[in-house]
Amino acid sequence: MKRCMTSKSFNRFLEDSLDPGSLARLQAHCRKCRTCAGKLESWRELKEKLNTVSSITIPDGFKEKVMSRITNERILPARTVEAKRGLAVAIILSAILYSIFRPFLRPLLSGMASNLLKALSVVLYNFLSAIGIDPSVLIRLFGNIMASSRGLLPLFMVTTTLLVAAFILLLVKGRTARQSG
Repeated sequence: MKRCMTSKSFNRFLEDSLDPGSLARLQAHCRKCRTCAGKLESWRELKEKLNTVSSITIPDGFKEKVMSRITNERILPARTVEAKRGLAVAIILSAILYSIFRPFLRPLLSGMASNLLKALSVVLYNFLSAIGIDPSVLIRLFGNIMASSRGLLPLFMVTTTLLVAAFILLLVKGRTARQSG
């Protein structure tokens, strides 16, 4: 799979800031890739047009207007890292609390899931009856789900433990999401 050139490379070409090796790689790639060759030609044309343009006079007070607008703008700091750490801490604390209170929570959660499935089955039963579909198939489906819900709890716990371990590793290594730019 060939890797095409980025706009950054073409921009550096425009500014004449590519080192000889990078320029050679750009030209070699453009000999093989028609798309990049077309882009390079467009950048060359732009470069020639910019070189032929006479100097532009900047109106009086233009710089001051731009600078006053920039200084009046508030740039808010990115809070993604703090939010991710907070989320990771919340998940870890939830997992710890769940593991501590598991004997007490298991019957409660099982009862909540059972009640939720019962309510959902009643709503779906009534809906299917109203539109003329036999709901007995649905009753058997929910009966099977409710009978096997105890088998799903260990799967949930293993998944939660793996997620917590992944978050701990990310926190320990100090990894953050890469930001463009």
